[in-house]
Amino acid sequence: MLALRPGDLLVDLGCGRGGPGLWLARETRARLVGLDFSPKGIDLATRTAERFALPTPAQFRVASFDATGLPDASADSAVSVDALPFAPDRDAALRELRRVLRPGARAVFTARSADDRQPGPGGTSAWPDRIAGAGLALDHDEPRPDVPSFWLRLYRLWEQHEVSLRAELGDRATDNLLAEAREVAPKLGTLHFRAFTVRRPKG
Repeated sequence: MLALRPGDLLVDLGCGRGGPGLWLARETRARLVGLDFSPKGIDLATRTAERFALPTPAQFRVASFDATGLPDASADSAVSVDALPFAPDRDAALRELRRVLRPGARAVFTARSADDRQPGPGGTSAWPDRIAGAGLALDHDEPRPDVPSFWLRLYRLWEQHEVSLRAELGDRATDNLLAEAREVAPKLGTLHFRAFTVRRPKG
């Protein structure tokens, strides 16, 4: 979906420890910039990148979804795996995504569909509405029926390994993970997960 080519700039929004972005960069020989709110996560991603032997060293920076610090139209593609929905302002995050993508470039992000609505200035909006409102085109909307069982297993592991998570990620990130597990786990049976491919239109 991203149509990545060697040398392209891939931005991983909410990169965490760097896994998805690093794997994509290694497989496609793209250049990688990973952004995350957590300094600890950025430190871990930087260390993880050393094991990937990328042709161009990856860069990892502390930044937010709505203030990436990247130049206009600088990214050839972007990815956000189970992260963008946690932006405090999803509309601002999508506008920032459009700003940094070059015209015609695509991004893929995973999220919950219309069952996961967040109040906006005019009420509530589903993801396709938010995407259009940010000036992005929606190319693909794929269901992910396997996701609820995956997240339930992961939430249980987070709770079982709280001490290790605090040592590795720090208290703030761990508190966020455990709060998510407590809030979302009981709702998993009613949620619909999707992968969205969006594009900045040309012109």
